Amino acid sequence: MYKEISPAPVRRLIFANGRPIEFAEPAPGLPVISTPICRILRRAELMATLGIKPSTLTDWVTKGHLPPPIQIGPRNVGWREDIIAAWLDSRQPTKVVQQADTPPTPPRRGRPRKAVAATGDR
Repeated sequence: MYKEISPAPVRRLIFANGRPIEFAEPAPGLPVISTPICRILRRAELMATLGIKPSTLTDWVTKGHLPPPIQIGPRNVGWREDIIAAWLDSRQPTKVVQQADTPPTPPRRGRPRKAVAATGDR
């Protein structure tokens, strides 16, 4: 009379807070999204990764030098880690300047000396 239905297989993911979250497998016939899940870098983490200050980050985004952030929530934005990695890979390396063999002389401290006129009789 009743047909026995077997439950869908379940995947368990355990997050950093230690609580498992279970996801049911998609039903057969439904399309599966195969986009890999990527980490989202928040503002502070991106600044630490790039070694820049907040004003520089804002300046780079407004001028278009850095990819724009994505909206995570009503007041949260972030950058996808794979997009930032691709952006870093696309940057040209800077020219390496070779150091001179002799170290530079340190600057003098104190007042500069007055120029003494060279006279023959001392």
